[in-house]
Amino acid sequence: MFLIVFFVFLPLQNIKIMGQKQLIFILLSLAALNTTAQKTTLVNPFIGTDAHGHTYPGAVAPFGMVQLSPDTRLEGWDGCSGYHWTDSIIYGFSHTHLSGTGCGDFCDILFVPTTSLDIKADNFSFFRKENEKAEAGFYSVLLQKYNIAVQLTATERCGYHSYTYPADSNRCIIIDLKHRDELLDCSWKQEDDNTIVGMRRSKAWNENQIVYFAARFSLPLKRVKFDQKTKRLLLSFGKNRKKEGVVEAYVALSSVNEDGALRNLKAEKSKTFSDARKEAQDLWIKELDKIKVEGGSFQNRVKFYTALYHSLICPNLYSDVNGKYRGMDNKIYSTSNYQRYHVFSLWDTYRTLHPLLSIIDTKRSLDFVNTFLDIYKQSGLLPMWELANFETYCMIGEHGASVLSELYMKGIRANDKLTLESLINTLDSEKRKTNLDKMKINDYHFFGLDLFDKYGFVPSEKEHESVSKTLEYSYNMYCAAQVANAMGQTALYNEYIAKSQSWKNLFNPSSGFIEPKENNRFLPNFDPRQIDRNYTEGNGWHYTFYVPHDIETLINMVGGDKKFIAKLDSCFFTSSQTTGRNQADVTGLIGQYSQGNEPSQHTAYLYAYAGAAYRTQQLVRLIMDSLYTYNPDGLCGNDDAGQMSAWFVMSALGFYPVNPVDGEFVIGSPLFDKAIITLENGKTFTVNAPGADKKKYVKSLSLNGKPYDKSYITYNDIMKGGRLDFVMSSEPNEEFAADLKARSHSKNISNLIVPVPYLEYIGTKSFDSIIDVSINTLSLRDSVFVIMNQKTDSANENSNFKSQNVKLSLENTAEISVAAVSPAGKMSKMITSNFIKIPKGRSVRILTKYDNQYNGGGDFALIDNLKGDENWRLGAWQGYFGEDFACIIDLGKEDTLRKVSANFIQDANAWIFLPLDVTYSFSNDAKTWFQTTTVPNKFDERLPKIIYSFAYSPNVPCRYVKVEARNRKTLPEWHLSAGEKAWIMIDEVEAEN
Repeated sequence: MFLIVFFVFLPLQNIKIMGQKQLIFILLSLAALNTTAQKTTLVNPFIGTDAHGHTYPGAVAPFGMVQLSPDTRLEGWDGCSGYHWTDSIIYGFSHTHLSGTGCGDFCDILFVPTTSLDIKADNFSFFRKENEKAEAGFYSVLLQKYNIAVQLTATERCGYHSYTYPADSNRCIIIDLKHRDELLDCSWKQEDDNTIVGMRRSKAWNENQIVYFAARFSLPLKRVKFDQKTKRLLLSFGKNRKKEGVVEAYVALSSVNEDGALRNLKAEKSKTFSDARKEAQDLWIKELDKIKVEGGSFQNRVKFYTALYHSLICPNLYSDVNGKYRGMDNKIYSTSNYQRYHVFSLWDTYRTLHPLLSIIDTKRSLDFVNTFLDIYKQSGLLPMWELANFETYCMIGEHGASVLSELYMKGIRANDKLTLESLINTLDSEKRKTNLDKMKINDYHFFGLDLFDKYGFVPSEKEHESVSKTLEYSYNMYCAAQVANAMGQTALYNEYIAKSQSWKNLFNPSSGFIEPKENNRFLPNFDPRQIDRNYTEGNGWHYTFYVPHDIETLINMVGGDKKFIAKLDSCFFTSSQTTGRNQADVTGLIGQYSQGNEPSQHTAYLYAYAGAAYRTQQLVRLIMDSLYTYNPDGLCGNDDAGQMSAWFVMSALGFYPVNPVDGEFVIGSPLFDKAIITLENGKTFTVNAPGADKKKYVKSLSLNGKPYDKSYITYNDIMKGGRLDFVMSSEPNEEFAADLKARSHSKNISNLIVPVPYLEYIGTKSFDSIIDVSINTLSLRDSVFVIMNQKTDSANENSNFKSQNVKLSLENTAEISVAAVSPAGKMSKMITSNFIKIPKGRSVRILTKYDNQYNGGGDFALIDNLKGDENWRLGAWQGYFGEDFACIIDLGKEDTLRKVSANFIQDANAWIFLPLDVTYSFSNDAKTWFQTTTVPNKFDERLPKIIYSFAYSPNVPCRYVKVEARNRKTLPEWHLSAGEKAWIMIDEVEAEN
């Protein structure tokens, strides 16, 4: 056996990767490199455990119920999985973990091997990296504090521990039921001399998570002790006097009850640790062998099989061996013809993970379909981000609908009637409300879906992350339209295909970007680099290219192929500097492209839609080579339940699902000489690309021995089995798939909508004299229909008219409703804008600089008679980040000021605090100030959310008021992000004469 040591130094140049580059030894047998039986040795579970990958290195079976791994970090964003590569302390080994997520939970039922009989002592231990080993289905480490050698493995429903204690030591195990998340309840009992059962109920991301466990030990229990305060259970197996140093523990879980956990434990065919390790290895070999790659570098094979491994960890098995599981309504259900799963990170995984699994795991994908339909029956909605029978409502869009639709269109189906019903009752806000009312569920969780239905887009002033939600709802509607069409539901198809075009209502023809609208006006001073409230973990560059179902229309609206290619180039080859708020998820930057977060991950493939497939090949290879490594920080962002890894797997195979529901895969740049995909239907699909590791460009293609000139292949092509042959080249072939007929299709031509008009005006919607408003249409051929209600001194004046070009000069408060009308008489959605006239003469001069992403609409916003509400994300509030606030209000003339107040908001979780105090000063010339008064903050800084008016009654004649608010500057010590800058947010300074 030879040990091979690899050192990797990657030139980064202009590529920004979050996390410090590190070197790790990869040790394996030379004889095992290419043997099928040892495929698991090419998996390095430590990849992604450093930087912000958020993976864990412990033992898990493919899609297993138990994820048995060391816990080294109890809190913080980089502790989401419970482990981080940079840590040196192990608290113990818990049985549930999340892989690559951006929020933390789980780490349930902590086992702590110890030689101490002190149940209250700190039982964590230091460990060294050289004593830590991980492979698919196995983990081991030496706990320095106790000199205990730990080995872990896992089968589908059971975790197996092997602890080797030093000679003459106490052989003890602590089961910590209070570990990590807030404990709501727990219980335990001794079942027999070798078995403990129990329950843990906790609150974190899942607000009511229930886990039952059954633990059987290889030795009889000598002593059992429980500490009520710490909720720790001490199990003693006596002294290690006869070199019986090994204690094994076999732990099964259940969501149902203790009997369910015992039943799962008794059903285990592996009765010892060594048996279980062999079983885990066999399970992983079977899964990893579904794709066999040949050629390419050793580093790339490690990256590939580790990515495939991470793609096969979750969703996780949730039903017991008898089919029982805990449902979304907390009732117990039973399945007979499928297995129930949980942990559906769908905003992430609908893009690549589920399309990958639809190829290599159709049976399990059908289980997902049945799971989705059961979730709908129990909760009234398809899942968004489901976690252990709890809907977290995390992220945006309705991508349970996306995955269900994709699988339906690929023939992976369960119940047609229920499928369509679940799609409509999830995606139609009115039907959603009716259905949930019928189920007596009062929270509709619209997240702007009702606004999307009403206006044809989500207005920025009514819902945060409005652009992202508009675009992702548009894609959801397209998915439902395809299912309706496949079922022959023409009316529903026409309705939803029209809704899918709603993204057009946010396209700004002046900039070529998809932008937020407030009061039906594109926001002034738009910066596509800015990460702000209008986008979900992204900016204008990321989301302008997110129209996966209508790319050709987007290309035409930008100005055609050349201009679209130029826009893509501008994205990839501009500065990587973003503006606006700090967003830790936006990582792995190439220009403004972000591989480390999902909204961008299809963008490199869009060149192929504009006839520049060679640019796709160039950039996809750059991403694979530079933003994925085989070191612990080898993922440039959260793995997000396998999505980042699935991207690499699909891209390394040479094709990618830009629009999963249509079943087309865009050709990229394969990474290996050969890849053989074994399908569950008994067929194989082979990708041949000799020399691919050295040559990134596609010279030509053939499919099943016949020349193939297209830039895509279909799902049916793959599932029929066959062979895709690449001829690779070191030089780009600019003619490859450049012809329009050869490109992947993504254009809607059915039931085309008339996009809504957009307004232009200077300043805010509040004015003190006259405001000029222009009303424009996206198509110059369309006219504008206007309904105007203007309030004058005497009465309300109403006027209706239709015109090609509309410019209004408003002198009074007005409400304007407008729609665009096509030459054929088809009308857009009706949208309404409001303009408010305020008393003339008052003005404000802000003395400190507000943050542009929270500008409230500009200086005038502080005296525009419009107050921000509890949702500060809507942009009405004016924000100051780590800075004090000061302004001078000019009342227009000298008068007795009876009351002055300034409104501030606190949302401690979002780093926003009330000011320490607010000081008012008064003047008649804005130079000499008198009667200075400070109003203190009287509230507890730990209050999660509050709006408070710092008011004072001066009763003095003055013309000018100075308002100064002291920011606490940094977050307090008790805060999760202590030491970071704090926000203060103000909206409306009110002065009463």
